[in-house]
Amino acid sequence: MTEHRPASMRLGFSSVDLLLTALALWYVVSWLMTGRDPAGLALMARALPYAVLYSGLRILLSIHGINRYVEWTVLVGLCAWGVAEAACGLWQALGRGVSRHALYAMTGHFSNPGPFGGFIACVMAVAFSLVFPLLRNKSSGSVPETVVKDDNCDKFGRFVPVLSKIESVAGCLAFAAGTLVLPASMSRAAWLGLVTALVIILLGDDGIRSWIRKHMSVVPLGVVVAAALVAGAFMLKRDSAVGRLHIWDIEARAVMARPLFGTGPGLGLGAYGDAQTAFFRDRLPDPSMADPESFSQLPAPSVADTGSFARLPMLLRTRVQAAGCPEYPFNEFLGIGMETGLPGLLLALSTVVLALLSLFRRRSPFAAGLLCWAVFACASYPLSVPRLCILMTIFLAASAVGQRGISAGLGNNLVRMILVVGTGLILCLAARPVARRVESTEIQRSVDYRRLFDDGHSLFQTGRCAESLEVLDRGARLSSDPMFDIIIGRDYEALGDFDNARDAYLRAHYMVPGRLYPLVRLMRLQVAAGQDMQALQTARTLLDLPVNQRHRTMQRLHDEAEATRDSLAALIDIYDYEGRE
Repeated sequence: MTEHRPASMRLGFSSVDLLLTALALWYVVSWLMTGRDPAGLALMARALPYAVLYSGLRILLSIHGINRYVEWTVLVGLCAWGVAEAACGLWQALGRGVSRHALYAMTGHFSNPGPFGGFIACVMAVAFSLVFPLLRNKSSGSVPETVVKDDNCDKFGRFVPVLSKIESVAGCLAFAAGTLVLPASMSRAAWLGLVTALVIILLGDDGIRSWIRKHMSVVPLGVVVAAALVAGAFMLKRDSAVGRLHIWDIEARAVMARPLFGTGPGLGLGAYGDAQTAFFRDRLPDPSMADPESFSQLPAPSVADTGSFARLPMLLRTRVQAAGCPEYPFNEFLGIGMETGLPGLLLALSTVVLALLSLFRRRSPFAAGLLCWAVFACASYPLSVPRLCILMTIFLAASAVGQRGISAGLGNNLVRMILVVGTGLILCLAARPVARRVESTEIQRSVDYRRLFDDGHSLFQTGRCAESLEVLDRGARLSSDPMFDIIIGRDYEALGDFDNARDAYLRAHYMVPGRLYPLVRLMRLQVAAGQDMQALQTARTLLDLPVNQRHRTMQRLHDEAEATRDSLAALIDIYDYEGRE
């Protein structure tokens, strides 16, 4: 007869715990060294609930005797969550539900189909990791690895077959439901993450590896098919793909601009705007400069000629059209690097890599989910979506369990176990109200760049330009939107400071050079200041930019620039004629 051993807890610091702690401390160091901006406080307040959730899961998954069943509960819960989200998306696609985005019919409970696709892909990866071993073990009759009989809890042994069946059914339902909605999300990052996870799972099977060794001729064919699929996914939304490549390049430049401490927690998008402005300022000519030497030795255009943008290299013109002002980093690792520098970037990458190694070593179903999440994070913004943050927290907590640490035996003292678990649950319940309270304070108001823009614009409209400048300068640190600089320029223009107004309009232009409005404001300023030649050149540069004919505002600005060019050209001809006379 097997001796019954009481439940005990083995809770120690794993490598994942240490790296996460180091990353959190480095965020604090970065915040202290970069000016202690309120955006850092708001960011750390939003991270508090996830830290508490991580700690609670670490405790529950470390209690021997119930940890297997806690893991089973989490796995089945994730599958059920995925089925519910897929059902919501299908309900929206059928016209019975309302999408949360005006341009897309299916978003689930997300505000955008991209995060929706990423969530579904992560759940599908976990579900496939559950189902595949069960199918492989069915013929041999072996016990599934995800829920095994534990000597510490013999009295629960009779439930293992039932739990295994529930787990397999939940995995099949989650994978099938995800298959119905994932293609409609049009999220190529989610597709790539899921395919990567599935390929790694299949290659980890001994039977499949043996079959591949016997049929090596299929490997080149597989490479060709994979390359064709990647190319097809790229061309499916080519402009979006080019935009992502441009964003990654600018983010890498922003990281290297401040490699040690970064720009500070919560200020990554502002750093992105600075890096993009510097990139285009070094490569594009001054849009109002008529001196041919200022155009990198390009020939000076005549009055009837087009602007200098047509003479730019094809790749640079493509990047001008792809550049925008993203609201999210679209690469979470580079986003962390922009905020905390290279040390934060390396700590984040090391945490994910070690967590993946730990999960794959234990053949945990969470490994596929974390791998899918990590690939998706390279082209999206899961850390800005609460549901995807919860997934990441679950995956990391599962990866930290089972590593060697300091053991804390609980013996038969059930009260101590209840106190430990209860404390974790109470902290989980208390963290959310605390975070909401922090969000409702003035700190949160001071880091909402949309609200700052509205406040600054309202102050400008009421003539309080000095106060408007202070508010807008604050918002420009948090965002890469050139509208901040445009309103800043209008403030300076109202104050009679034409030089600073011109600098602000030029910064807005270089930040997103494909937009018409910054050049229109610059052209109006030059006309008001009597700088006719500069205004004419600005109008020609503006007219050289592509215009969406269906966009009424763009067409109106284009028509204004055309009328200004014609009138200034006629006026300059008159001046030339009078001078010759």
